[in-house]
Amino acid sequence: MRGGAAAGVGVVTKIHLRVVDEPRRAAWRFTRIDKQQLATCVKNNAFANSLGLPRDVSVSFRFHFEPDTTEPVCSFNIVSLLTAEATINVLETHLGQEVSRLVDDTSRWQQRRLLDLRLIPASDHLKKDPTRLADVTQEDLHNNPLDYWTESSTKREMDRSYFTSISYWVRPNCEDMFNDLYHAFEEVPSRHPARERMYALVILGGGRMNELQDQCAMPLGEALARFELHWDDDANERKWSESFTAKISEILRSVEDPCPGRPYRGDVWIEGQDRDATLDAIFKTYDRRFV
Repeated sequence: MRGGAAAGVGVVTKIHLRVVDEPRRAAWRFTRIDKQQLATCVKNNAFANSLGLPRDVSVSFRFHFEPDTTEPVCSFNIVSLLTAEATINVLETHLGQEVSRLVDDTSRWQQRRLLDLRLIPASDHLKKDPTRLADVTQEDLHNNPLDYWTESSTKREMDRSYFTSISYWVRPNCEDMFNDLYHAFEEVPSRHPARERMYALVILGGGRMNELQDQCAMPLGEALARFELHWDDDANERKWSESFTAKISEILRSVEDPCPGRPYRGDVWIEGQDRDATLDAIFKTYDRRFV
C-alpha cells in the first residue's frame, strides 16, 4: 500500500482483520555469542536445521555493534510460544546438543507476555503505558523518537536520517555467509559513526515460512536476510555507507534464493531491487503519470 501510494498507483487493497486470542506466554532469549561460538553454529548448520523447528519457534542471527565492545556483536536470537524448557528440548532435538548448550540456562530466558516481547525496542515511557500508541501522530514519532523507542533502536532504525536498506531471500543453508558478515563488520573503523547505526539480520519465520504462501500475494522464500545503515552527514558519510552496503549486498547475494522469483519487496530502496515485470505492468496501467 505504501509503495503503491508513493508511485501514484490507484490500486485499492482490501484488508481483512480478525481478532485472535493472545498466546498464553512467549519465551525468548537473545544470546550474545563470540566468534568461536558463531563458528560452532556454522559447523553444526544451526540455521539450516532450524527450518525443521515447529512454527512456534523462530530463530535468527543478528550482527551489529554495542558501545561496550570494539568487536562486532552476533546475537543468536530465539523466540518461542512454548515454555523455555520445552523450547530448549526442541532446539536440542533439531540443532544438536553443541548448539543448544549455548542457550540451555533457563534462568537467562525471558518468559512473559507477547506484548512484552513486542515492546523490547520501546522506550521506558512507552513500556509503562503502551496505550500511548493509540494517540501517537506521525509528526510526534518523527520529532520525538526517543519518547517511543530506545536510543539504540532510534539510531539503527527509527531516527530521521539518510539510509540504505536491502533485503534478499536467501537459502537456509547459508551459514558460511555468517563468517563473511562478521568479517565485514570487523573491518568497520573503530570510531566510525556508522557503527551504532547499522545491523544485519538473517531470520527464519518460525517453521516453514512458505507454508503461508496461499495467504500472501508476494512470493515467499524460506529465509530472509536484510541490512540497514543510517547516516546524518551526507557530504562525508554517503560514499562510505553506500560502498559498505554494496559489500554486504554482495555477501547476501552469494547465497540468494532464486526460487521466489523476485526480491522481498518490503524494502525497495536501491536500484536493482525494484524490477518486476508484473508489477511494472500494473504500474504503467494505473499510474496517472502514464495514463
